[in-house]
Amino acid sequence: IYHYVKIENISAAIGVVERARHSLMNAERWERLGYMISMLPSKDLDTPAILAVKAFHAENRFMIGKSLEYIERLEKSCHTGEKKVAMDSCVKAELDALRAMKYYFRTDTEKSIQFGARALENLPPECASVRGFAHGLSAFSLQMQGDAAKALQQLSQALEGCDPSYPTLKGRLLLIFCFMYWFEGDLQNLT
Repeated sequence: IYHYVKIENISAAIGVVERARHSLMNAERWERLGYMISMLPSKDLDTPAILAVKAFHAENRFMIGKSLEYIERLEKSCHTGEKKVAMDSCVKAELDALRAMKYYFRTDTEKSIQFGARALENLPPECASVRGFAHGLSAFSLQMQGDAAKALQQLSQALEGCDPSYPTLKGRLLLIFCFMYWFEGDLQNLT
C-alpha cells in the first residue's frame, strides 16, 4: 500500500485492502486492517468496499456513530444522481449486514432481521466475520422482539452447519450465545 501510494497508484493501493479485508476480519486482525485503511489517501476516493471496511472497523472499535456515518456514505455512494454505481454481490451483502446494524440501533427490529437474513443469503462462506455479524444482529433483534427462543434456535442451526474452515464464524456464534444468555439472565447456560 505504501509503495502504491508513493507512486500515486491509488487504485492499486485500494485493491490491496479490498482483497485482504475478509482474511483480516476473519483472523480478527482489526489493528492491521485499521493500519491499512489509514495508509489510504483522501476519503473522497473511497470505493463501496472501502466504505464497508471502514464501517466494520469502526463498529469493531466500538465507534458506532462513526460506523453509522460510513454506512450512510456507502448507501449514498450506491446512487450518484441518475446513475447507479456498480457494486459486486459481496459488497451488496456486506451493506445488508451493515443495514441490519443500522436498523437494530434504531430499534426497527423487523428491518434489522430482514437485512440480516438477506446478508446471510448472499454472503459467500469466506465472509465468515461478516456472517457472524449478521447472525448476531438477527438474533439480538429477535430477542428484542421477545422471541429469544427462536433466536437461540437459529443460532443452534447456524452452529451445526458451521464450516470448520472458518473458526471465526464458530467463535462469533458462541459469543452471541453468551450475550443472549446474559441478556436473558440465564446464568446456568451462560456458564
